[in-house]
Formats: sequence, C-alpha cells, structure tokens
Amino acid sequence: MTEPTIEECEILMRHYDGAMRKFFAQKLAQIALPVGPEASPQVISPKALDAIERALQHPDERVQRAATDAISSYHPWFSIGTPRSPTRCLL
Repeated sequence: MTEPTIEECEILMRHYDGAMRKFFAQKLAQIALPVGPEASPQVISPKALDAIERALQHPDERVQRAATDAISSYHPWFSIGTPRSPTRCLL
C-alpha cells in the first residue's frame, strides 16, 4: 500500500468513523519534508500544516478533534500495541 497524499488525508479526516479520522490525521502529521541524514528532527511539510490548520477551522468538531490529535500525537490508554499502552507488557 502506498502512503496517502496530503489531499487524501485531508479528505479522509472528514470520514464518519472516528478511528479513520484519527488515523489519517496522524498520517498527515507524519508527512515530513525530505531532509539529509545529518538532520535528526524531521520537519513537517508546510502543505500538511496548512491542511491541519484548515481542519482546525472546520465547522465539524469531530474534524477539529482529529486535527488536535494530529498535533498532540494522542494515543488513548486502551490502544493495544501503542508505546503508551499500559497493556503492552502483557502481550
């Protein structure tokens, strides 16, 4: 599967399923500018930032929530397999 484009992520942040909105919002936040090997922190693409900003101004609060999840890298505590999950050690 190929990585979704910025435009696809922006459209799918309006999906009726909250998990899909969150997933594509986080994918959007992970789209980085290509940097050289000497640069350790990756810089998010300005086009991706513009898409997140438009999502923050969207009239639907669910889209706004997805955008804030993208900014904060939010993972709920009950997500199995995520680094912040308390159940990870039990798997």
